Formats: sequence, structure tokens, C-alpha cells
Amino acid sequence: MIEARHEIRDPIHGLIRLTDQEISIINTPPFQRLRRIKQLALANLVYPGALHTRFEHSLGTLHIADRIMSTVAMKEQLYDNDIEIVRLAALLHDIGHGPFSHVSEYLLDDYYQPPAGTPGTREKIHEKLTMDIISHESSIAEKLSDQQRESVRQMIQGSNRRDMRRDIVSSDLDADKIDYLLRDAYYAGVKYGVIDSDKIIDSFRSFSSGSETFLSVDESGIFAVEQLILAKHHMTQQVYSHRIRVITDYMIVRGLRLAIEDGLAEIKDLYFYDGSEDFCRNYIGYSDEDIFDVVLKSEFERPRRIFDSLRSRRLYKQILGLRLTPTYVPDAIVRSRLVELSQEEKKNLECELSTRLGCESWEVIVEVKNVKNPAYQAPGVLEPEAILIVDREGGRKSMKEYEELVSGELPSFNTLHVIAPCQLASANRPELAENIREAIFQYAGGSV
Repeated sequence: MIEARHEIRDPIHGLIRLTDQEISIINTPPFQRLRRIKQLALANLVYPGALHTRFEHSLGTLHIADRIMSTVAMKEQLYDNDIEIVRLAALLHDIGHGPFSHVSEYLLDDYYQPPAGTPGTREKIHEKLTMDIISHESSIAEKLSDQQRESVRQMIQGSNRRDMRRDIVSSDLDADKIDYLLRDAYYAGVKYGVIDSDKIIDSFRSFSSGSETFLSVDESGIFAVEQLILAKHHMTQQVYSHRIRVITDYMIVRGLRLAIEDGLAEIKDLYFYDGSEDFCRNYIGYSDEDIFDVVLKSEFERPRRIFDSLRSRRLYKQILGLRLTPTYVPDAIVRSRLVELSQEEKKNLECELSTRLGCESWEVIVEVKNVKNPAYQAPGVLEPEAILIVDREGGRKSMKEYEELVSGELPSFNTLHVIAPCQLASANRPELAENIREAIFQYAGGSV
């Protein structure tokens, strides 16, 4: 039996109980660094209460993961070792986050040079960093046995075989999502993320298929799960993709890119991942405020100006937010070209738009952001992390097979954002937006 003798009080879950080992991990410098990495980057510039961090989210994820394991254990036998590993993996799942949370991943992705013949994706790099810290950072590595480190690696990185324990840590319906939806909504002060977590957790069960096990949901819980899917969609649109949040994220990325281009060594060293222990040691030394400190004290004017604007909340404006759908961009060829703009094409377009906006080309940001349907599943394909429902007869279904659910109808779309400094009065901005829209259509080879 897991002996959790320690308690931490949390505004979302109440008392979170922790073992001696978990407390020893929490008290290490790499884990304490998470107190200085805000969960939603600079979303507090539009939602002032959103100052919560990766630290408390990690504790909350452990708590939810433990509750899910307890629910499954009431329906089938689980061993203490299973519960211990899932708790540790949930606790450590975000230890690899960089400054400004997910914003760092865009840069790590762009500057990563994978070994020949291997793909390098943001998710893979994030997982690599997490495992590098667990394996190479002595203050954490010494708290885990060799077997625990390997088991945690499998929980975080996964394998070709589906495992119910990993589903709890990382899947379309996992402890991470349940906690961040509740927590982000609470601190942002919105109601979109309110979900019936008790019913969802009570509905969980394990489903076996051959040598694989799946975390599935009893049919009685499908409406609570649908509520979670809708909550994630609404939180994405209203909080995670809020206009100000989008602006600040892109300003951070542009400022850091300019810092690297201009030769700021500390920033370059932070985002050129090479898998070395030196990189790992340097990486865990940086938090949100450390980035501000390094950039604002540097000699390089372009990144300094952007970060000074962020610090003072003199934000760029969204000149245009163009949904790349048939309604707003009828020409399919133009739409496709805009969705697939390369970095070089974006840079050329920024150059062209800067003359119309009356600013420097490096101050113009053109990016395409995707909002996905969180319930989408390709026809005839069982996605690796798809949500499975077990009906009353013990059969397996996917969410899309329930016609009474609306989650499958949620829209997925791309939006092209043009962001830049703008001194024009609000009344003149519609005309400017139309001017920029025309220029973009012309660049893509179409007409308005």
C-alpha cells in the first residue's frame, strides 16, 4: 500500500497527499524551478489571475492520476508498483518545460537538428528533455531506482504497445488534461473549463485487447467526457487562443528568434538542443524571469525592444485574423498556399506588409495558428490515443459512434494572424485590415 504521509493544500483538489520519495523529488532545484514557469505564459496580461505555474499543475496531475488508479483498482487488481510508477510519471511529466511553457517548444522544434534518418518533432524534443533531466540531473536521478527511471520513461515516451497506465499519464483523456482544464479555468476566472471530474474519474476502467490494455470510459460517463471535450474546445478558443495570448506568444517567439539571429549567446545555447548533459544543466537554470533578465540587459536592440514592450504591456496589435476556411478564402489554391506558408515565405510577406504598415519588417509577424477539434478521429482509423467507450455488453466503441454527442461537430480551422505595432486609432483599423488582406491575397496569387 502506498504510504502518503505528507499533505499539500491545493485550491483545486484540496489536500494532495504525497510520499517521502515524492516530497524528496519536489524539493529538488529542477522541480522547484517549475514554480517560476507560468502555466499559461503571459496570459496574465489579459487574465490577471492566471499566474499559476507548472509546479502546482504537476502536483494536481499526480493527484488526478492517483484517483484514476484507485478507481480502476476497485474493478480489477493493480499492484502498488503500478500506482507508484504512475504517480511518479504524472509528477514528473512537465519537468522538461522551458521558459514560458509551451512557447519554448516552438523554438526548440525549429532549431533542433535531428540525427540523420530520425524525425524531430516538438513533442519528441519535450519528451527527450524530460528524460534527460530525469536521467542526468543527479538531484532527481538519485531519488529514483534504475527500474523506476525506465518505467517512468515508458510512461512518458510510450511504446508501440498500448498500456492503460500510460493512458492515465498521456492520452486524449488523461490526468494532465483534467487538471489543467480545471486549474486554468479557475485562475483565468472563466467557466469554460468547468467539468464533472468526479463522474469522469468514476467512469474509468481498464479494457484489454490481446497483450494491450486501454484506459476506457464506461458508457455511463460519455456525457461527462463530452463535457470535457467541449470544455477543452471552448478553453482553446477563449483562453489559449485569446487574441492577447496569441499576440504575447508570438512576440516572445519573435523576440527570442531575433536574439538568436543577433548573436545573444545565452539564448542560442538555451534553444539549440543537442542531447548533451551540459545542455540539460544549462536548460534547467532558466525560468520566465531569467529570459526577461537576459534579453533586457543585452546589447541587442531588436529583442530588447520587444521584451521591453512585453514588460510594459505595450503590445503589438492584431492587424488581421483571417480564418482560412472556404467562407473567408473561397479559392482553394490560395487557401492551401496560405495554410502551408514556409518560414521563408512568411518572412517575404512580412517584408512586403511592413511598407503598408509603416514599420520595420522584423516588427511584422505573420503566423498561421490551428484550432483542432479535440474529438476528431480520421474515418476508419483508431488513433493511438483515441478515447474508448465500453458499452454495457463490454464492446469497444469510439466517441464518434454516439450520434447523440455533438463533440464530433466541433470545427477545426486555421487562422492567419498578422501582428505588428500600430499607432492608428481603432476607427481606422478596419480599413488597414482590408488593405493587408488584399496584399495577402495578391501574394498568394488570388484576388479578393
